[in-house]
Amino acid sequence: MVDEFKDEIEVKAEDTTDVVEEKKPEVVEEKPKKRRGRPAAKKKDDLQEQAFKKLLDEVQSIKEELSETKSKLASTKSEPVSVRLEKGKKKLKNYPPYSGPTQRVKFMRNDQPENPMNACLRKVVYNTEKKEEELLNWKDTLTPGRVYELPVPVVEFLNSRSEPTYAERQDPENPRQTVTQIVGDKQRCYCVAA
Repeated sequence: MVDEFKDEIEVKAEDTTDVVEEKKPEVVEEKPKKRRGRPAAKKKDDLQEQAFKKLLDEVQSIKEELSETKSKLASTKSEPVSVRLEKGKKKLKNYPPYSGPTQRVKFMRNDQPENPMNACLRKVVYNTEKKEEELLNWKDTLTPGRVYELPVPVVEFLNSRSEPTYAERQDPENPRQTVTQIVGDKQRCYCVAA
């Protein structure tokens, strides 16, 4: 009897080996592990590449702006120079040239007594003799110690050129404190009648 069971067991064992299918290994997707803590610093190479790309973009935009301005300049250069200058000028009323009184003066300079001074005055002046406005357009280099024949408004202008002088004074409200105040004027230059 035991032999009979052995035969059945062997048959069953043989049957099971034929019937068993091979199992395919399951593919398991690995999820990336979450890192804990501070994120790693970017590499210097990456930062340098980003900075380099930004610089290239800026250079490209500057080149585009230059090409635009060159095209604008090329369009304005087609006009004659006199036309371009007249467009930029402010239109002045047509005043007659200054023909008012002059004064003979000796020019002196306090701030730099050895150096000549370039002076310029452009002013609309009312001439009382002619009862009309005149344009005073005066420009000259004045050397200290020399005598000049200058228009009266120019003499007044040169005598008005001064700089304030400062001094330390006690504050009247608080005698322990000092206050810097303007004491007077120091003339840079002056004209003496010659």
